[in-house]
Amino acid sequence: MSVLLETQQLTKNFGRIRAVHELNLHIAEGMVFGMLGPNGSGKTTTLGMLLGVTNPTSGSFSWFGEKTNHEARKKVGAILERPIFYPYMSARKNLEVVCLIKEISKSRIDEVLKTVGLLERKNDAFKTYSLGMKQRLAIASALLCDPRIMILDEPTNGLDPQGIADIRELIRHIASDGKTIVLASHLLDEVQKVCTDFCVLGKGKLLYTGNVKRDLESDHSFELEGESSDAIENALKDFPFIVSKEKAGEKWVVKTEERINAAELNKAFFEKGIVLSHLSSGHKSLEEKFLRILNENNAQAT
Repeated sequence: MSVLLETQQLTKNFGRIRAVHELNLHIAEGMVFGMLGPNGSGKTTTLGMLLGVTNPTSGSFSWFGEKTNHEARKKVGAILERPIFYPYMSARKNLEVVCLIKEISKSRIDEVLKTVGLLERKNDAFKTYSLGMKQRLAIASALLCDPRIMILDEPTNGLDPQGIADIRELIRHIASDGKTIVLASHLLDEVQKVCTDFCVLGKGKLLYTGNVKRDLESDHSFELEGESSDAIENALKDFPFIVSKEKAGEKWVVKTEERINAAELNKAFFEKGIVLSHLSSGHKSLEEKFLRILNENNAQAT
């Protein structure tokens, strides 16, 4: 996969405050990349530098393998703040204004409105839209230039559960069309559900980067239960692929070697004459991973 966005020692100071510190990121084509971090971690400042809203103090970044320029930014669609449109104008008229400002064709307006599910409301005034619809119109405006990469800063901020679910599905749909997406969010569950890769920022520093699926499955833990807890315990002693085991109420929580999956574990018990009444994967959540990374970093800082 080609690298669409790369930062090298990217740094931003506001007086004595270092908002972003020597940030190195590599975002490849096809990724849905989540930027995680608590308030003040540098997420929005980083995105602001990448989009030319603010200038770096030091370091550099490149889009599509080239130093940033106006032509490169035309291939980037972005939403940094809460959507702002003319309240008494329709969705279509608002997008026509966006096309004039960006100096791009109006030919894609109906297409992007259909993508975000607003085509039937295209002639309704923006002021009549719900917050979720307003956010979807903002995403439509970012899609007008048919970007190779989308930058979304807290796209579900302030939405109700249904609005969050709608934006989540929209992001998945856009990604399935081949768009690369960079998503900054504090909603860890949403990042876990839509992102392929992620990073964790803390006080302007890059603390961790990883692949969502690979990181969350690397634990290889299972919860299991059967009629005889003693029989399960004895069997676990005989399995060479068991890394650790502990009792949790009526259940056992075990960690296995990476090569063992749930079906193989169940078969191993069955071959010993043990029928499990409960067997489930106990993969970590992204929230657990995120909090552990922050706690480890805070412990090192002290």
